[in-house]
Amino acid sequence: MELGFWAGLALSIPIGIGVNLATPWFQRLIARRSKKAADKRKRELEMEKLLVTKFKADPIAYQSFLYISLVRVLVYFAIAVLSVTLPYPLTDFLMTGQNITGLVPLPPLSYLNYEATFNVIGVILANISMILLLNNGRRARRIAGSLLNEPDMLDLPTPSSDDT
Repeated sequence: MELGFWAGLALSIPIGIGVNLATPWFQRLIARRSKKAADKRKRELEMEKLLVTKFKADPIAYQSFLYISLVRVLVYFAIAVLSVTLPYPLTDFLMTGQNITGLVPLPPLSYLNYEATFNVIGVILANISMILLLNNGRRARRIAGSLLNEPDMLDLPTPSSDDT
C-alpha cells in the first residue's frame, strides 16, 4: 500500500480524538455567545422602549429622530452608490498612470489587477452600507409602530422555561 494511505490513517485517529475533545468547548462557546446576544437584544429593546416613552412625551424629539434616521439612510445609500461607481474612474487612472494632480507622476501599474480589487472592495462596502441602511430603517419602523400602538412591536421576549 501507499505511504499516503498510512499517513492519512495515522493522522485520522488523533484528529478524530481532538475533534471529540474540542466539541464540548465549542458547544459552551456557542451557548455563551447566544446568551450574550439575547442579553444584548433585550437591552436594545429596553432602550427602544425608553425612546418610545420619551417620544410620546416630546413630539419634537421624535421629529428629530426621524430626521436623523432619514439622514443616515441617505448617507448609507450614498456610500453604497459611490462604492460601486467610484472604482471605474480610479481603475482607469491607475492603469494609465495619468498625472491628474500635476504633482506626483505615477507609472502605469497594469500588472496589478486594480479593477477586480476595487470592484470587490466596492461591492463589500455597498453590501455593508445597505445592511446598515436596512437596520436603521427597521429600528425606525419599530419605534414608529410602537408610537402608533401597534401590538408586539417592542415586546420584550419572555424568559422560557429552560432559561431558569
